[in-house]
Amino acid sequence: MDARRDDALESISTDLARRGLGAPASILLDAHRPLLPILRLAGIFLTPLASPLVGRWRLDRLAAMAADPTAYDRLTARLATRGAESGTASRTSHNALTGEQEA
Repeated sequence: MDARRDDALESISTDLARRGLGAPASILLDAHRPLLPILRLAGIFLTPLASPLVGRWRLDRLAAMAADPTAYDRLTARLATRGAESGTASRTSHNALTGEQEA
């Protein structure tokens, strides 16, 4: 895998994890895995329409990720890991604020 795809995976997973969407995105990616070839074609078709709304650089990152099934799997795994980490961190910070103990 090249550096561009690694950067795209890192950027996408970081953005989603920062927003607390790592675990939901991982679940959706797993659920849509059989549709990956169709999603790639839809991405090619919708790029001219979505570029002004989303930004060309974001679409380029997503296209780089979708072009390689291995990258798709790595992104799913990375999101699941970050989602679990952020879930643990949010429970810990919630418990610290409320004074609750973990069971």
